[in-house]
Amino acid sequence: MAGIGRREQEILTAIVETYISTGEPVGSRTLARRNREGLSAATIRNVMADLAEAGLLAQPHTSSGRVPSVEGYRYYAERLSGDASLKPDDELIIQRYFHGVNEVQEFMERTSHVLSLISSGVGVAITSAGPRNALEHVHFQRLAGQRVLAIVVTRSGVVRDRVLRMARDVDQGELDLTSRYINDNFRGWMIEDVRRELERRIEQETQRVRPPDALAGRVI
Repeated sequence: MAGIGRREQEILTAIVETYISTGEPVGSRTLARRNREGLSAATIRNVMADLAEAGLLAQPHTSSGRVPSVEGYRYYAERLSGDASLKPDDELIIQRYFHGVNEVQEFMERTSHVLSLISSGVGVAITSAGPRNALEHVHFQRLAGQRVLAIVVTRSGVVRDRVLRMARDVDQGELDLTSRYINDNFRGWMIEDVRRELERRIEQETQRVRPPDALAGRVI
């Protein structure tokens, strides 16, 4: 991704750090009150729109503020949060403890242990439970080679992304329709409930279009 200007970097930094601190979408008025250059809310909204167009911000609801996207977090961590480096021994510890970890619960447990090992102190990793650990929105992005990037954002602010390999190539229009269907029907549902309900509906639809047993042998 090409670099962004200084003003855009400052706004992105403010949004990331404010969202990490509060867990709530960040609005232009909030940033305007804290901005040292005295930028107006209108100017900040324009910058936020540019950042969203660049894929660095997302908007959970049309009436809400913005939150960092996966790319926004990555840009902040790699280019804006300052130079930081780990000792080689610490890098090996992280690689060893997180190798092959796929489940969120196991990830959180190992995170606290790794923090403790590296800092020589007490490591605590917390994830929200209950209704806030519900689906906020999902997005699918088509990749090359019959692969799809799935991005899931929960109401607790957790962002999960995973590359899926599809049985056939799908276009972006199909993926947009799928994500819109899930977001319109399941926003606010617990993730596990979404999975079960989707499986139920798929099975129900399969049964509906399946030919009667007497005719099944004639279908080619």
